[in-house]
Amino acid sequence: MKSMKAIVAAMAACGAALAHAQAYEVLPGERVIIIETRPLPGAAIHSGAMTLQDQALADQVAIALHADRKLAQPGITATVVASNGNVTISGSADSYAQAQRAERLAKRAAGPGRVVGTLSTTSG
Repeated sequence: MKSMKAIVAAMAACGAALAHAQAYEVLPGERVIIIETRPLPGAAIHSGAMTLQDQALADQVAIALHADRKLAQPGITATVVASNGNVTISGSADSYAQAQRAERLAKRAAGPGRVVGTLSTTSG
């Protein structure tokens, strides 16, 4: 139980990315699978994954997209999903330039060769 408290304390100290994290108590012999998307406050960007490592990767990409001023309102709507260390992004952007910028930022945040998917443009 002490190790669970230490993990929860470490997660709480990690800052904004984990500010909305929930702690689940897992008893010995139990297996927990959590599937949820996490919206960033005030943004149309969501992230999701099946494992903690993948969730951290998806959150890292989502935060990078959310933090960029050139992708702000009117901006992108994106879903970032990580699986086995690879990231898939989907959604829409207001312009082709925004879509390209979002894809470059996602590749920079996740690492080369780890991002697939594109954002469609709403302006044509």
